[in-house]
Parts: sequence; structure tokens; C-alpha cells
Amino acid sequence: MKFAVSAEELAEFIDISERRVYQLVDAEIIDRVEEGKYNLKECAKKYYEFKFGSGSRDLNEVRAEHEEIKKRISEIKLAKQQNKVFEAEAIKFRMTDMITTFRNRILATPTKLAPQITGVKNTNKINDLMNTELREALEELSEYDPSLFVNDEDLYKDNLAKKKVGDYSKK
Repeated sequence: MKFAVSAEELAEFIDISERRVYQLVDAEIIDRVEEGKYNLKECAKKYYEFKFGSGSRDLNEVRAEHEEIKKRISEIKLAKQQNKVFEAEAIKFRMTDMITTFRNRILATPTKLAPQITGVKNTNKINDLMNTELREALEELSEYDPSLFVNDEDLYKDNLAKKKVGDYSKK
């Protein structure tokens, strides 16, 4: 049995504007059965498939997708346990700490070297002192060790919790 309805009746039934009905016809999402008439059942079905998807996914497809997601999660957990991957925020926290330490060391260089070079007239000696100090700072920065990031997630989370507490106290 076909229920031929007007655009106005169809719009009211599926809760859209009459103008939207015409747009859906132009986009070939729904069809007219004859001029100014629409099959209510067919148009409603096509509209909801368009709006919300077909919903015709097989249960086996859903299960397979779910298993694939579980597999990926397990692979990530294993890689974390083997210290092959780390949380991005933990790395950001550690790298910020390392760079801040480096920055502070470089900025402290003039204060540290000033007493050593006061009165020294030999520019080669001054150059050697400065060069040594800067190379030590760079060497310290270059001593990357993946073990620095092990358990940094807990350190990061603790620091984040402290920041949140601090943020609330500022309000």
C-alpha cells in the first residue's frame, strides 16, 4: 500500500521544513511518485538512512571492528610496557624540564665565568673557558636517555594534579 502525501505533509511527518523536502528531492535523496506527491514510507526511510546512516551493519562486522580496536589497544599497552611508546604529555613535560634546565644553565654562564675571566688579558684563555662551559651545557642536553621517560607519566600526572589545585586556588 502506498501513501502518497504532499510535500507539506511529508515535511510535517519527518519534522523538517517543506523547503528542505525540495532540497532533498534536488539532491536525489528522496523521490516523487508523481508531481507534488511523495511515498510517505519510502521517503521517510530514505531520509532517516541519509540522516542517521543505514543501520544495516552486520553483527559480525561490528564484532570484528570491536576486536580490531581491542587488538590496537593491546598493542599500544604492550608497546608502553616495553618502553617503545610514551604519553605525549609526559614527553612534553620531560622535554620542557630539560630545556628549562639548559636555558637556566646558559643564562648562568656569564655569572659563573665573570670571576674566572676578570683580569685575564689572554683572549684565548677567555675563549677556552667560555667554550668549555658552553660545551658542558650542550653535552648535558645531548645526554638523551629513553629511561628518562619511564614512569614519567606518573610524574606528569602528579604535576598536573598540583597545577589543577593551584588553578582552583587562584579563582
